[in-house]
Amino acid sequence: MNNIPASVYRLQLSSTFDLKKARALIPYLSALGFDGIYCSPIFQAFSHGYDITDPCQLNSSLGTKEDFDAFCHELKKHNMKQVLDIVPNHMTIKRGNSWLNDVLRNGKNSPFAKYFDIYWDFGLAGDEGKVILPILEKEYEKTLQCKELELKFDGSYFINYLDYALPVNEIACRWLDKLELAAEETVSYINAESEFLHEILQMQHYKIVRGLDAGEMINYRRFLHINDLIAVRIEDDQVLQHHHKWIYELLEKGVVQGLRIDHPDGLYDPTAYLRKIREKNPPFIWLEKILEVNEELPKSWPVDGTVGYEFVNVLSSVFVQKKNVDKMTDIYERFIEEKVDFEKLLHSRKVRYIQTNMTSEIRYLVSFLKKIDPSYESQELFSALAEVFAHFGVYRTYMKQGECVREKDRSYIHMAIERAKEGAAELDPALFDLIQRALLLEGNPSQSILAFSAHFQQLTPAVMIKGLEDSTFYLYNRLISLSEVGGSPQYFGIEKEKFHQFNLHKLKHQPYGALATSSHDTKYSEDARLRMHVLSEMPKKWGILVHAWKKQNHHYKTCINGKYFPDLNTEYYIYQQLIGQWPAPKERLWECFNKAIREAGVYTSWEHIHPEYELAVKNFFEAIVEPRTENLFLQSFLQFQSDVTKYGILNSLSALTLKMGSCGVVDVYQGDEWINYSMVDPDNRRAVDFDARAQSLKEQEVDKIVLMNKALLARKKHKKLFLQGDYIPLQSPDNVIGFIRKYKDQSVVVLGARFFSEDPITGTIELPHEVNKEVVTDLFTGEKILLHKGMLDLKRVFSRYPCALLE
Repeated sequence: MNNIPASVYRLQLSSTFDLKKARALIPYLSALGFDGIYCSPIFQAFSHGYDITDPCQLNSSLGTKEDFDAFCHELKKHNMKQVLDIVPNHMTIKRGNSWLNDVLRNGKNSPFAKYFDIYWDFGLAGDEGKVILPILEKEYEKTLQCKELELKFDGSYFINYLDYALPVNEIACRWLDKLELAAEETVSYINAESEFLHEILQMQHYKIVRGLDAGEMINYRRFLHINDLIAVRIEDDQVLQHHHKWIYELLEKGVVQGLRIDHPDGLYDPTAYLRKIREKNPPFIWLEKILEVNEELPKSWPVDGTVGYEFVNVLSSVFVQKKNVDKMTDIYERFIEEKVDFEKLLHSRKVRYIQTNMTSEIRYLVSFLKKIDPSYESQELFSALAEVFAHFGVYRTYMKQGECVREKDRSYIHMAIERAKEGAAELDPALFDLIQRALLLEGNPSQSILAFSAHFQQLTPAVMIKGLEDSTFYLYNRLISLSEVGGSPQYFGIEKEKFHQFNLHKLKHQPYGALATSSHDTKYSEDARLRMHVLSEMPKKWGILVHAWKKQNHHYKTCINGKYFPDLNTEYYIYQQLIGQWPAPKERLWECFNKAIREAGVYTSWEHIHPEYELAVKNFFEAIVEPRTENLFLQSFLQFQSDVTKYGILNSLSALTLKMGSCGVVDVYQGDEWINYSMVDPDNRRAVDFDARAQSLKEQEVDKIVLMNKALLARKKHKKLFLQGDYIPLQSPDNVIGFIRKYKDQSVVVLGARFFSEDPITGTIELPHEVNKEVVTDLFTGEKILLHKGMLDLKRVFSRYPCALLE
């Protein structure tokens, strides 16, 4: 356990926040109480870190090898551990990827051809053996005519287009040499006539097409539907050893103590991969794995837990007033003037994603099914497969040859098949039976069956992520703060007993898993989420106000083809987002709103932008927040929002304390040592004012950083207590959550209140015999509190803060 941190701090590295700046923060973070650092990927990448170009090199935009060594030395000096964020699933196709460039230059004969998940012999007629690159912003012919594609020379010839530098193969180079011109003259000659450049492109081992055509034409596996991120065949031992060479070196040197593995659900065989990683003896492994409600990691995986999305939602959900679900549903459906069936909505968004983005991938799967049973028509198999994808209830399953199918996985497959049969009654049920047998690897599976099952499982995560997180989350707006990664807006709060059950289960099965509440991928920061949750406590007031705002602001809408925009569902979303983010600058808010309506994909989308609709939403938003005397909405909103903010801050402090006492390794996202209201990326990745935070730590004046500091120091001092100690739930009033952490003769009482807009916190809690004390000390205030026959007076405990750590 010596190499397991009690808490880690996540830093987003970039060219403007590099390793030197990160190193300078280490003394501050150590003083704050952290004993671990958790940076975004440090490998050579094109831009954001997860678009890796070379996994064996340090990202030069972050600093030099000496800068990295100095960063590691500073960590060691402060006895802090380092978590390395690694990306085994994919790399970028943009400029700088020498491995892929070798493939594009030499085709299937490249020694790197097996590094990438390319379907070489699958594609449109005449293009077999070529990599289809969907990178163009418009049609190929128009791009050529506009001379946006250019031949260039920099020691060798390449095709330049935006962020791409595509190599020219040997055949084309010989053709160019026949011109008997200097390189510069050759470039000018070819670029002068689009027909010449077209001839050069026709000779290549790749074909450039429009990005919008990727769904129909692509022949390599991607991360989700992002054309720029090509999947890596990390299941191949040679690929793994090469790709992870530097990672293994860092582990061997001891400068890295933990691994955070990005998107394991994309891997061909996650179990085999994780076993190979564990052989390198990293002290702990976290997975960026999203678990559905009641879903667990496979027991065969040698890991210490996930990055903590399940904790994000469990902790958050206890601050949602569950008893008000029907009232909040009624307010929402009356506002938007329609009933919403969540399951039907989710299914429809999955279908839309499949139809728009997955035609080629499903055709690839059909090619295996045709080998298994050629009696069915390809279109029948395609329709049946699409229906199974749309009804899949989890991110993925983990069947593999030679291992028994987990009962959970069997039930997920069976449920998806049965729902697909019901949803597509016009199709022959035997089609679905064939798919089910192949997925479950029944009998003595052929190579076609094995390939089908593995590739199917690699593709289901994209359908769930894009159908649920990146579409339905922006359309089911009953309480938008519930639309969070790892959660679902259909579930409206949990009883506090579920929170206790979660911690007990985590202590038993994943004691060193992460306790996250915000990340670079969450839709909302923890404080914004907890502020919006307050709405669940006051449905009557919220309902009256939001329906009044609807009437007051109708005249700001734009009529397009007889319909007023923004539509009612988007309007409802806007009011809640304003509650959560006010007074964020208008530019930040609009960027978030614009992303939301494009992700929703109803009236505009990333693929097909509708400028008139987007302008209507922007004009509405800017009009309702314009400070004018006659703006009745803004006056009403500001008064209400002020009350919600007050209760939201109390939620934040209480949730912070419950997190600090929970079972696992505390993970704090950059900037969240202060109350921080942020939205989905890129908003949550903006620069942090660390100087101001460091100053506030010295002055001990900002409540959140003060409480975090004291709690983190307690975790560091009593590491075994918080990582291994017993978890004992306390009987308490409904608006108080309490538990004890105990290790040998040490114990800490953890208390957090909730539902602050309702009844005041009164009464007592009886501490069990495990707390064998007459006096306890509040670690936040230093106050000593006398127990009366083991009874704790809650009014006194919460006299300063809405939470307490009692030692």
